[in-house]
Amino acid sequence: PGGNASCLAGVDLHVARDYIKRIIGLPGDTIEVVRNRVFVNGEPLAYGEPEVVGQLMLRTGARDVVHTTETIGGVEHLVQQWEPLSSSGPFEVRPGHIFVMGDNRDNSNDSRCWGQVPISNIKGRAMFIWFSRDREDTGAIRFDRIFDPVR
Repeated sequence: PGGNASCLAGVDLHVARDYIKRIIGLPGDTIEVVRNRVFVNGEPLAYGEPEVVGQLMLRTGARDVVHTTETIGGVEHLVQQWEPLSSSGPFEVRPGHIFVMGDNRDNSNDSRCWGQVPISNIKGRAMFIWFSRDREDTGAIRFDRIFDPVR
């Protein structure tokens, strides 16, 4: 078990579903998350400056929505962060497995929660955005993002 909220809330993993996640660690790597920063074999990934892009109203009050960038294998990705900042690990990636995380990692399941993924379970690479909805605001369909390439 890991440090993200959905794990701790007991969200069930749907084995029959496909998940789109970023590969963070390969066999033999050690992965650790310290205050929302990912370290691979003791080295931190490169991060951009965090930026508050909005607020969510929750029963417990308003929460900032913070975006930053994270560079994995020379490719920059957008990451959403939540307060409080989470830490988990270290995790040593077993032979024949990978360690995966998503872009909204404190609000979704990943290898910190359901464990390492056998390499044989990889189906392919996400190529484009099939559907996009504004969950933070009105729930409206974001037509301008549909069929955009995944970077």
